[in-house]
Amino acid sequence: PIEYIDENTVKGYITDIDTLFIMDKGHVAKLYKGHLFLSKMIHKDEWAVSMLSHDSEGNILYRTITEDSSFKSIRRITPMEDITKPTDRKRRFKITPDERAFDLLIRDKNIFIDCEYLMRVNLEVEQTESF
Repeated sequence: PIEYIDENTVKGYITDIDTLFIMDKGHVAKLYKGHLFLSKMIHKDEWAVSMLSHDSEGNILYRTITEDSSFKSIRRITPMEDITKPTDRKRRFKITPDERAFDLLIRDKNIFIDCEYLMRVNLEVEQTESF
């Protein structure tokens, strides 16, 4: 959380991130309708997909489908199969939307939910003399 002290000053904590996604075998990054989709192959024909979007100020919004997403909304758009195995720590689902359904999924604010908001920061550090 940040606190606005005045129009030129904010107070808060900054986390410096230098890697959002590592391109490796089984990873795909693809632009689609102004969003960058990051896909990681889990198994053959099974992918974990997240989305990066930018706002008018150059900040980046990281969105994905999580356990907080509305599964009811997903089921209204495309079939959803529970593929959870007994060894899984969390429930897993598989969806196979066509292009029309995928467009509906990314527009529904209850499905691809905001996970992180990455703000561009220009740090101005005051230099002090050391004694």
